[in-house]
Amino acid sequence: MASPKSDSADGSPRDGVTKQNKSADSPPAEGPIVAQEENEGDARDSAFGDDASVSSRIVETLNLSILYRESSTASISSSILEYRKFQGRTFHSERYNMEYFTPNDEQQRDSIDITHHVLTLLLDGKLTLVPFKDDIQVGGPSGHRNTSRDTDKLKRVLDVGTGTVGCRSETDWCSDFADEYPNVEVIGTDLSPIQPSWVPPNVKFELEDATKDWSWPENHFDLVHVRFLMGAIADWGTLFKEASHCCRPGGFVESGEINPTFYSDDGSIDDVEALQTWNQLVVESGKGFGRSFTNIENDVQLFGDAGLVDVQSFDFKVPIGGWPKDEKMRKVGQFLRASIENDLEGYTMMVWHQVMNWPEDEYQVFLMNMRKAFKDKRIHGYMRVRYVYGQKTEVDKYLSLKDSLPSFILLQENLEEVSMFHERFCADEKQPIPLLQAWADLMKLTFKYWDPLVANFIVTASLNFLNINALEARKEFHQIERTKSGRSWAWFLREKDGVGEAYAWFTFPKALCPDISLFLEVVPDVSTWIGLTNDVLSAWFEDKYPQSVF
Repeated sequence: MASPKSDSADGSPRDGVTKQNKSADSPPAEGPIVAQEENEGDARDSAFGDDASVSSRIVETLNLSILYRESSTASISSSILEYRKFQGRTFHSERYNMEYFTPNDEQQRDSIDITHHVLTLLLDGKLTLVPFKDDIQVGGPSGHRNTSRDTDKLKRVLDVGTGTVGCRSETDWCSDFADEYPNVEVIGTDLSPIQPSWVPPNVKFELEDATKDWSWPENHFDLVHVRFLMGAIADWGTLFKEASHCCRPGGFVESGEINPTFYSDDGSIDDVEALQTWNQLVVESGKGFGRSFTNIENDVQLFGDAGLVDVQSFDFKVPIGGWPKDEKMRKVGQFLRASIENDLEGYTMMVWHQVMNWPEDEYQVFLMNMRKAFKDKRIHGYMRVRYVYGQKTEVDKYLSLKDSLPSFILLQENLEEVSMFHERFCADEKQPIPLLQAWADLMKLTFKYWDPLVANFIVTASLNFLNINALEARKEFHQIERTKSGRSWAWFLREKDGVGEAYAWFTFPKALCPDISLFLEVVPDVSTWIGLTNDVLSAWFEDKYPQSVF
């Protein structure tokens, strides 16, 4: 079986990191991962010494002792504590909807801790790629505590599927983030009720099954962080919609997932039977458990369907082992290898025995050959990590501009330029007046907040609004002789001014109403009601302030 290659035809990354929708806050792009020359080290990866396994050395280095709080589970339902047992290992309780494939015991938590360190190194110390505003700079566990008053804008953060709630605070995402931002409330959720012995005062852990309806209120969190749930989620679209629902407007949802398939650019894993068996287990895991273990298909589209905008994605190559020449990537590879090697059984035993039903004696040979392959620096294998984030729309700010701009435009004596607006807008030409250019930019922004078809109607109504107002400003309009047959003219103008229609569509931004079939029938009635209300208010205003320029 040939190894998966980094083939640009399928959109996979050729570089250390590939970026879509590049932003200024993105990590710097890296070139291909360059391997060390053979004379820079022997074939055996002995960066941590030969007298002990790499994994045990790293666990010792990170000081990953598991400390328990005596009363942490006192009020927990006994059904939650009734862990499933398989091959001497414990797994999450059967009370949940999902059957997760890895254990929840101390050995697996050690591996998760090491993986957290891998991602911290990979992101150059950052805990998230979300581009918070300049006055809210998010960093990694650097010891810096951001006590700036500007962090008041960041109030609540949710980490979904924390996974390391049984670990010391130095090595879990929640505690690192909470320590970095002591004024921010950080909540971590997972399926097992193991609490750490000490956490920062602004962090807490709660039991939550991410595959069920979430218990959090709407518009509650500034950041919803989802990481390493691959193999646990059958319906990613629903998960992202739940995350968007409880994220406040202007807040972010971020996903970071690994594709555990082994890849190589030089074919060095092609003839390594153990690694090819691993890849087969990854594929068959998805079939057996009914959920993807590799990629979240159409993840960017799923973010958009959840009402998130400005969606950015980043693809990383993450080496396995100390074969890269670059010092940073070599460390990343050593730690990732340690994470897998530390609990190789935990990652594979359920799939091997329950899904594949392969013999136990072959399993032991597989484990031995995997560990041998991990230490061979001639094998230049890597996995892929993909981060995606999106921002929940801020429709209120859009509407405030939409309300105010026309008043300023109509106050200007630029009838000719207003009359030419439609032509320039369709030709994507720059408008000669700043106010008109701002109006054009605002209409383009409509597609950020509303379903494309709904946005089309809003833009059309907006163009009608300017056109009708331009018509009313022309001298010919005021020279019309009122006749009996022209009584319907006023109603025609009201219908064409676009106000009622535009505000009817405004009611249903895609963040709240992604399915347009649920509100289409009410749009005509809402439009009529808004039009009549506008008529009444306009008549009252004109009667009370007859000399007003409005």
